[in-house]
Amino acid sequence: RHCYHIPDVNQDVSEILKRHIGSYETHEVQTEDGYILTLFRISRKNPKGVIFFQHPYANDARIFHEMGYYDNYATLGYIRTKTQVSKIIYFGFSLSSASGLVYACLRPHEAAQSIKVMINMAPAVLPRYVNSVILYFVPVADFMENYVNLMLTQVGSEVSHKTLYHLIQIHRSGGNFRMYDYGKEENVRLYGKEEPPLYPLNKIKIPVLLVYSENDSLAPP
Repeated sequence: RHCYHIPDVNQDVSEILKRHIGSYETHEVQTEDGYILTLFRISRKNPKGVIFFQHPYANDARIFHEMGYYDNYATLGYIRTKTQVSKIIYFGFSLSSASGLVYACLRPHEAAQSIKVMINMAPAVLPRYVNSVILYFVPVADFMENYVNLMLTQVGSEVSHKTLYHLIQIHRSGGNFRMYDYGKEENVRLYGKEEPPLYPLNKIKIPVLLVYSENDSLAPP
């Protein structure tokens, strides 16, 4: 093999863990809305406590709202029960930062009980000042809505159409971190009004640390 060979390429999580860590555990958690999640646990004695690494969701059909409200709630509750620790360190990056904030503001009581501190690295939350190729989709997003998913599965890695469209909606609203816009009729049914509500970030009761780079085109300061 040449010197540029990276053995982890095309390996799944279990294979990578076996190579670098050796022993690990797998756990399954069911969410309130019926999804079965697989968790990977690396057991280590850590004086800082239990750390939960939440990954972005580019390749998932769900959006960060559902991941935050359902998945984080189920996962953190399971980890607390399994480890018998009172509070967990949440570490998110990119879109998992957004899902963490969704969980913290929509389930503030549960988050305050479960999380010691939330660390969000390169938080892709408010794409108002994004300087990226994603902006080319904004002017034609409505027209191309049915074709965006096809394009993204053929160019580069896959990304959820709904996730991308939600980010475009946030950008077009002036960078307001608000819930998904389903259209006036469906918004009234789901939210009780024609416009999607803002996420109530003022309800967050846990310490949040944001780590960002000045030159990050997708998650600028």
